[in-house]
Amino acid sequence: MRRLGAALFSAAFVLPASGVVRAGTLADQLTVGQTTGPPTLPRTNFLSDKAMGMNSASDTVNVTYDATVTRDSGAPASSGSPFKDRGGTIFRASLGLDWQVSSRWALLAATSGSPPSTTSTSTTVAFQDANGVNMPLAGDLRIRASSLGGELGVEYDTIDALPIELIFSATGGLLSYATSQRLVKLQLANNATVSAAALEKQCQTRGCSPEVQTALAAESPGVVQAYATLDLTAVIRRTDVGVAITGDGYSSDPTQLGYFGVASLGRGSGTGDGTPFAPVRLAVRPHVLHRINHLRLGASGEYDRYVDGFGSSLVASAKPAYDVTSAIRAWVTLSLQLDDSHGATSHTLLGAVGARWSY
Repeated sequence: MRRLGAALFSAAFVLPASGVVRAGTLADQLTVGQTTGPPTLPRTNFLSDKAMGMNSASDTVNVTYDATVTRDSGAPASSGSPFKDRGGTIFRASLGLDWQVSSRWALLAATSGSPPSTTSTSTTVAFQDANGVNMPLAGDLRIRASSLGGELGVEYDTIDALPIELIFSATGGLLSYATSQRLVKLQLANNATVSAAALEKQCQTRGCSPEVQTALAAESPGVVQAYATLDLTAVIRRTDVGVAITGDGYSSDPTQLGYFGVASLGRGSGTGDGTPFAPVRLAVRPHVLHRINHLRLGASGEYDRYVDGFGSSLVASAKPAYDVTSAIRAWVTLSLQLDDSHGATSHTLLGAVGARWSY
């Protein structure tokens, strides 16, 4: 799957006809997500709005851009009194170029960034008191993160050279994450506080998850994510069928990113329908689109394999769209994501509505 804003318009925008030197597209998509899972999961609900645009700079060059604002509600304390100031607001923007070199070849380039922002949420840590009794410890978690990335891509369309039209694309990119995470307060069900030093001592003797260890550390080093995506799509009459495969690598141990699901939410480069809870190592995404007059019926599945020891996720999506007029298209996306990480299962429901205007 393509990672930045330039790809969002590949199916929605058609190059202007001969003699037309200016054209454009404006679109907006509102997405709502809800996650349910174990109390160790520091993410619950989020709301995001993405405004997108494309303008034709010439008959062969398009400029793409988008801006997204995401509101993360933050998870409540699992025990004791509620923590204050839950959630956070994340901004992200991207800018790209799409050059139609010929009728068959196209080149893509894009850059994106998310300025530093802070999310306040909660997590639960298993804790053993002085009497050896195990009890849940609620942690007030503060995550400050930012990202900066860029990518290059190439696309080849056989058009009528073969009995079946094939579209092949290859994309590669880099994304740099910078994050600092800390547990500012630890409390038991009776509101008694536990010091970070006490929890750190327990981690040394009994062990803790990589996320907790990152939050207890003074600083979290940045990590650069490198990815490469190959996508092959066959156009069979009114139906497009394809599969995309993405491989990811990291400049250092990606578990140092701590609570990745919070740090990357709204800051990552993925344009898929899921929201990963851990650094991804491999993703496979089959997709299909069938056209019936003004109606477009799309569906996709996705398997994400997280880095070693962090499990995997499955995503299923349905994407009906309708061409209201020749210039206006509206769509709905419904997705279900199932995560299996650290032996715990979580479910994420996502719903989106959007509209596009071409002028």
